Amino acid sequence: AEKAWREGKKVLFISTEMSAYRIGRRFDAIAGGIPYDPLRKAKLEAVLENKYKNELQDLYKKYGPLKVYCPPRVKSIEDVALLVEEEKPDILFIDGVYVLIQKGNSQDKHHEKVEEAIKQLKWIAEEKKIPVVINTQFNREGGKNSAKQESDMEHTAFSWSLPMYVDYMIGIFQSVDMRLNKTIMLKFLKLREADGAEMP
Repeated sequence: AEKAWREGKKVLFISTEMSAYRIGRRFDAIAGGIPYDPLRKAKLEAVLENKYKNELQDLYKKYGPLKVYCPPRVKSIEDVALLVEEEKPDILFIDGVYVLIQKGNSQDKHHEKVEEAIKQLKWIAEEKKIPVVINTQFNREGGKNSAKQESDMEHTAFSWSLPMYVDYMIGIFQSVDMRLNKTIMLKFLKLREADGAEMP
């Protein structure tokens, strides 16, 4: 999201997992080029604090705001659709799509609500002609295999519906050695082939 924002895209970021303040602070650390931990603990040294403030002011003037929304402002797919209509983003990111509340039949099972949410997000992407980026997790079996990079599309949470609707699916893997070296591995789990389709 931060990279898209720096490239001049109008970014809309929605999180159901954390507050807008915490998400914003993480974006600030990345954009300002400073370590997150001292920023989180309000223990920035004077030199870093001045660098941080000046960098953010310059970036804001150059790129404008990076819009972040969290509950209670957004709690359902209907809220997401309204925000997209209001903000008119070039790209939409949703952290924790599986937490979004679905209006309608309260008796629906959770996986049915998640499937409907993903389906509606695909409609939004097609209607507004914008990319929509969401995240999920590996299921228990996938979690056991993730360090070996053996997990695949069927090992993702909501694997019965998610692969049907997404165009691209990328797995993020990290072994113990990778964690120590602060590295990760990306693996394409799905790449839809279609006329005119390109990887962004």
